[in-house]
Amino acid sequence: SDISAAEPWNALLKQNTPGMLSRTIPVFIAQGLGDGIVRPAVTIAYVRRLCGNGNSVGLVTLPKVGHGFIARDTAREAAQWIGERFSGLPAPTSCASLPQVVQGD
Repeated sequence: SDISAAEPWNALLKQNTPGMLSRTIPVFIAQGLGDGIVRPAVTIAYVRRLCGNGNSVGLVTLPKVGHGFIARDTAREAAQWIGERFSGLPAPTSCASLPQVVQGD
């Protein structure tokens, strides 16, 4: 059975779901394709919604990386992305080349 359909989990999951952002806000997202906590398909669906909204989304995916190590393994890319925003460089976007997610890759 799907625990996310049962209360209180359904309501809690809805409260923990990020909403849309102003399209002027660039976004950096890192996703491990081996993440069993935040499923890659859920993150990619959110990225697609942001892209459809007109946001610039920098997406980094790493195969076989789980939830516990994605921040560590993409810290350099995240710091560079943030530094470039503070330097006034335009935010690159991954919207034209989003991956097809394979769960558990």
